[in-house]
Amino acid sequence: MIGLVASIISVTLPIILACNLLAGLAGGIWLVFLGQWRIVASGVLFSLLFPKLYLLITLPIHLLVDLRLISLAEKRKRLATLLVGALSLVLNVTIMLAWLFIAFAYLIGLASVTGLTGVPFVLFGYSCIVGPFTYMASQEPRDSVGTYLNVCLMQIAYIVLSVLYFSNLLWLSLPLIVPLAVMFQAVLLQISAREFDDAHRA
Repeated sequence: MIGLVASIISVTLPIILACNLLAGLAGGIWLVFLGQWRIVASGVLFSLLFPKLYLLITLPIHLLVDLRLISLAEKRKRLATLLVGALSLVLNVTIMLAWLFIAFAYLIGLASVTGLTGVPFVLFGYSCIVGPFTYMASQEPRDSVGTYLNVCLMQIAYIVLSVLYFSNLLWLSLPLIVPLAVMFQAVLLQISAREFDDAHRA
């Protein structure tokens, strides 16, 4: 599973890097040129505020789950630790993907309402929807594998959504993205199991 996820990231990495560098800027300039500067301004403002909003929403959940995880790990209860860890992963990725789907739907809805091409909205949306997670990951320690893998998941999922949108195949979004998310979380759980075993090896 780790090899499969690594291959997916390796294949999509050039697209991800290009999107990180150019998508938001190109989409924002395009929208301003089309007279949609209010959308750009509100998108930038929301992107700046999103990390704090995300922290407020997820902090109570993470505090409860993480405290339980620490307690179980200290007692060397491997199965219980992994089960609670899996619950934490599921909650986290559910919140992230829910944001992705809702925000993407809102963006393409704006494109439909304005009667403009969806291309600049999707390009600009990459920085507004995925960008805050990339920023938050940059504030984490370099060994935070879970954070970086989930950011990669968000980036790949956004690219998949974009391709499906322009192909009129959005109905395939859940059948494609949910298994992808499951694979990424399975890898994180596998890594957590190894770390638990290494930490408690006699």
